[in-house]
Amino acid sequence: MPELSFRKAQVYFYPNPSSTHVNILIDSEKEETYQLEFYNQKGQKVMEAEANGKKTRISHSLASGVYTVVATAGAKREVLNMVVE
Repeated sequence: MPELSFRKAQVYFYPNPSSTHVNILIDSEKEETYQLEFYNQKGQKVMEAEANGKKTRISHSLASGVYTVVATAGAKREVLNMVVE
């Protein structure tokens, strides 16, 4: 019987909900650069950012709401939700 493996998330945001900034934590054995795209509930891209290394702090002026964040590094892709108060 084949062994099952579950991939854990490699990108984490905190605080979530956020107000003026978000910390991005990358859980990876090697240092990678992630391209981040923030989308509002209408599917419009409202912000782009880059996360380098293990921890990056990003300031923002996003309106209150729920955002979908697509984090991409090479072939890796994470899709997360972020709440802004």
